[in-house]
Amino acid sequence: PGASDVYCVLEVADSSLGHDRSKKLEIYARAGIRQYVIVNLVDRQLEVFEQPAPGDGTYAVATVVGKGDSVSLCVGETARLDVPAGRLLP
Repeated sequence: PGASDVYCVLEVADSSLGHDRSKKLEIYARAGIRQYVIVNLVDRQLEVFEQPAPGDGTYAVATVVGKGDSVSLCVGETARLDVPAGRLLP
């Protein structure tokens, strides 16, 4: 599959958190990945990035989701799947 076939990428981050927030975020945004989610084990939260700006290597929308909240994962062109963040966090 190419980037246009990927709706969401989830990265689990502990020691790689800095790299995931910088270099990997830029790579995914430049590729046009629609949603990038970092499962941040250090702070026990999800960092959700959406609306990539491929030319800038950034995302227009960044949201932090806590353990007691839900995250809406992009699973298709317009389809979403709401998942309790606690199911993805320790």
